[in-house]
Amino acid sequence: LAAVVLAARLGRWRVHRALGDPLVWSLHLGYAWLPIGFALLALGAFDAVPPIAGLHALGAGAIGTMVMAVASRVALGHTGRALAAPPSAVAAYALVTTGAALRVASALVGAPPIALGGAVWAAAFAVFAAGYAAILVRPRVDGATG
Repeated sequence: LAAVVLAARLGRWRVHRALGDPLVWSLHLGYAWLPIGFALLALGAFDAVPPIAGLHALGAGAIGTMVMAVASRVALGHTGRALAAPPSAVAAYALVTTGAALRVASALVGAPPIALGGAVWAAAFAVFAAGYAAILVRPRVDGATG
């Protein structure tokens, strides 16, 4: 039921309007992992798929993507910068999603990509850290305090 309600809610969003702004579509992408995760958990309860697949979708997919999306936007706003995702953020979004998808796929097919998925997922946060380090350690660009 949760998967259906979350998917219906996502279906009402104007996703097409967000496609031009990575700071927005990354949030949509993170949210999209929620119905996927709950659907996989429901299927896992009936032994249709390994239950761990749903946990990977919720943990690596939903939480990982949402943390990345929110952190990238907040870091820009709280340092007085324009709300425009740098290329490193877009790369990190792609990597975190790819890593999560590999983790889910490996749970579904029992294949070795689980380690690769974990490495790609971790690389996403390394790319984010490298791209945002200078933003986070330098003073605000607008001269304000905080």
